[in-house]
Amino acid sequence: MRFTEKFLLKGAVAALTTFIAIAAAPLAQAAKDQSVAVGELGACEVRNGKAKCWGLDNLYSTTPSPSGVRSIAVGKFHKCAITDLGISCWGDNSQNQLDVPPVFGPTAIVAAGDNTCATGDDGVTCWGSALGEIASIPELSNPVDLAISEKHACALDDGGVKCWGDNSLHQTDVPALDQPTAVAVGDAHSCALTAQGVKCWGDNSKHQLDVPPLDQPTQISVGGNASCALTGVGGVVCWGDAGGCASST
Repeated sequence: MRFTEKFLLKGAVAALTTFIAIAAAPLAQAAKDQSVAVGELGACEVRNGKAKCWGLDNLYSTTPSPSGVRSIAVGKFHKCAITDLGISCWGDNSQNQLDVPPVFGPTAIVAAGDNTCATGDDGVTCWGSALGEIASIPELSNPVDLAISEKHACALDDGGVKCWGDNSLHQTDVPALDQPTAVAVGDAHSCALTAQGVKCWGDNSKHQLDVPPLDQPTQISVGGNASCALTGVGGVVCWGDAGGCASST
């Protein structure tokens, strides 16, 4: 999941039945919304500084959302938002999801599972999952893109793509990449948009790494065991365990 939410695939593509359930939410004027965030079991929209959320995860989110919301991230059973006053989180706290460490000048936020990461004046800060797979953040120089899963994370900075966390399926072993411009991660695989197209690495049990021919890809979105790319001709191409998320051209 990435902090640059450019098209609505995100973690929902990992569970098609969940995606169908939350897609029925009242988004008749979605084009006018400031932003939309989708998690494994729920979603939120931000409009005029207020967040409206729905989905199964709301069973664990009894605390009202804050005001002055600039952007929001949706985890499995928690949500975090950048507000006029800083970062505010609500929902389940069984894995310390709500224990927000100091983040000065937060600019972007992303969540997955029990984890949350934010970019700020001091780089990237992560908190949440008691297992702490993504807590050991490598040194980053001016991170411009960030993506996390429940067990690993990747960032794009001045030095290229750096990944950390669980590496049991080589999802953090970054291959040689030609001028990467964006990064995205799934459960156990990672992808980058580069000058040569889309490159993926890590788990390939569901053909996550078998990137099909893409006509001038411009954006990527990854969730679960599936990946999708927006092409320069306006189509969407998906691969891996994409279920019923058919490609369009």
